[in-house]
Amino acid sequence: MRPTNSTTWWAGWLLRGDALVERALRRSVDHLAEIPRRDRTWGTATARQRLVHRLGVVSAMTADGTALAGVSGLTAAMRRRMLARRPDLRPVPTRRP
Repeated sequence: MRPTNSTTWWAGWLLRGDALVERALRRSVDHLAEIPRRDRTWGTATARQRLVHRLGVVSAMTADGTALAGVSGLTAAMRRRMLARRPDLRPVPTRRP
């Protein structure tokens, strides 16, 4: 369940690197910090694809012009930068094979 403080929830969801990899690999290393050097495939998406997706979601969900507008701008810029550096990244599949 999502806490009432949406800022905390969105920031936690975005930054939780463990959620970028399968459960068996969680709590072993900082997976968010590992992304620039190593990408891992899990199911139908890679960790990098998952992070780009999350950045887009957080940017959209915080773009309402309130106190989170800065978060929206930051995550949108991070997403653009990732896609510019890795143009081969595809969107997370909308359906499982």
